[in-house]
Amino acid sequence: MEMNKGLLNLIIMVQNYKQLKLDEGLFYKKGIDWWNETKGYYFNIDMDLMHKLGLNKNLNDFDHVLSYKITDEMENTEYSELGKFTF
Repeated sequence: MEMNKGLLNLIIMVQNYKQLKLDEGLFYKKGIDWWNETKGYYFNIDMDLMHKLGLNKNLNDFDHVLSYKITDEMENTEYSELGKFTF
């Protein structure tokens, strides 16, 4: 599917949440189950928004969002031109 502003922002949001959980584990020097915490965060996103962006609440889409590589070029592209990238 083509990248768009909403999808890019959702990917960034979920990946940043993952990083927050990893950082909390290091800061507090305790084991945090970042994967389940991030999965819970993803699965709590509004279903209508997910469908609007072409995503589903399943492990395949969750893993794809987590592993998707956001490039500098994407972050520096005008929102109207994000369609040249695929997800």
